[in-house]
Amino acid sequence: IKLDKPQIMPNEIGWNIYLPAESKDFKKLVKKISKALEKFIDQKAPRAFLSTKWEQSNKFYGHISVKGGDKKDDYENLLAKIEKEKFGFDFPKNIICDTVTVANLQNDKWEKVKTYKLQR
Repeated sequence: IKLDKPQIMPNEIGWNIYLPAESKDFKKLVKKISKALEKFIDQKAPRAFLSTKWEQSNKFYGHISVKGGDKKDDYENLLAKIEKEKFGFDFPKNIICDTVTVANLQNDKWEKVKTYKLQR
């Protein structure tokens, strides 16, 4: 997976500062996993299929979240501070992803369900 420098993605409720994550088949893999996990979703839960619908759409962007917030926060100033950080490597940066973690959104926080090791 190739990570690029931090970017801002405004959304309906606020914003997300993230590192874009791309690879040749990354979106296909996410879509496949997302579809497989749909049968385990509690259909009565609020926003039950919000993530899977997004993950399977053309609007999905692979990323690693750095920080999110609401519209009242000054995200441009925060991004400028993040860009000044010395992470110890230059972007773009290639990484190897060897696990996938399934998480459940509870009270607007992600809780780990299980981590799976990927085969190479």
